[in-house]
Amino acid sequence: MQINKNKLLEAITHAMPAVSKEAKNTKSDVLLFKDGNIYAWSSVVAVSVPFDIGGLTMAVKGCDFFALISKMNSETLELNPDGNEIEVKGGRTKARFAPMEAGDMVAKIAAMRSDQINWLPIPAKFIDAVAMSSMSANKTPMRGCFINGGENACIIATDTCRIIKCDIGAPMETFWMDDDQLTQFLRMAKAQAYAVFGAYLHIKYEDGSVVSVKRKDAKQFPVNKIMPAFEEIINSPVKFKGKLPDTLKEVIERVSSLASTVSGEKSLAIQLRFTAEGIVVYAKKGSGEAEELIPWPEGTDPASIPVGVSVWFDAGFAMEASQKASTFTVVEKAPNNLAFIFERDGYRQATSTCNV
Repeated sequence: MQINKNKLLEAITHAMPAVSKEAKNTKSDVLLFKDGNIYAWSSVVAVSVPFDIGGLTMAVKGCDFFALISKMNSETLELNPDGNEIEVKGGRTKARFAPMEAGDMVAKIAAMRSDQINWLPIPAKFIDAVAMSSMSANKTPMRGCFINGGENACIIATDTCRIIKCDIGAPMETFWMDDDQLTQFLRMAKAQAYAVFGAYLHIKYEDGSVVSVKRKDAKQFPVNKIMPAFEEIINSPVKFKGKLPDTLKEVIERVSSLASTVSGEKSLAIQLRFTAEGIVVYAKKGSGEAEELIPWPEGTDPASIPVGVSVWFDAGFAMEASQKASTFTVVEKAPNNLAFIFERDGYRQATSTCNV
């Protein structure tokens, strides 16, 4: 059976998120070619990818098969059964793969799904909203994107210092997913539809592929505590509102190389100090200290500047906010208790400041 190498490699690549070389269950390192599909399954992810190899049924060791196909130079490959083995030929390269035990993989994947699944279109803004809501520095149990479903759904994400609310602008069902997984599968190919069914989020792609990935338990996400805390910050008295400087990220990167460590935290901290001339980004470390002034843009009202106010921030939080937001607001939750609100087109991040 002759097969185009690039098309085969693309199909296998779509299936590989369900393949694990280190998995204790050997079936999690299996690619099963059967009934015009490639199947891969693990305890967390299951994938089916339409791909016909001429009616041939075979199960091979996934990581080894992917590595071989990736390195073969020939544009056309030959897959042929040879006794109990599968022979792969391309150019001067020839390899044999012993059959793997796939067991009831197809039945297990079918059990995750159902003809009763209600496929819903993925809203136009959803993929970008997930990217905006992802917190790269979040290591807490609350990590992930909580889709607060309804007619005007939004994504909520939080950690110990930040709450993000990002509007989707369309109806969606409620579910909670690890943000890295969700980003990976939404960008794996052109995602068209989704379904919340059983313990899984199912995503359907333009080519007919389907990914089923285990969801987090949405009942464990404390949305009824998080949203009041978010609203409290959003509705706090405003001390200053302005446009985020275009150079903020690069200044923080330079200065944070000398950032002090926040007491009790492993993350690095920088200080933002408001002066009549601009925002001073400051950091101190045993080896020295550094600061850099970012001048106020033309047209800034001097009377509106909260001169003398200084706040400490986690450096990673500040850099991430500077990439995603266009404006910021300083609010006072209580005397000497400040918070920042970063915003852009349906995106809001409420961030507490650090005490050092």
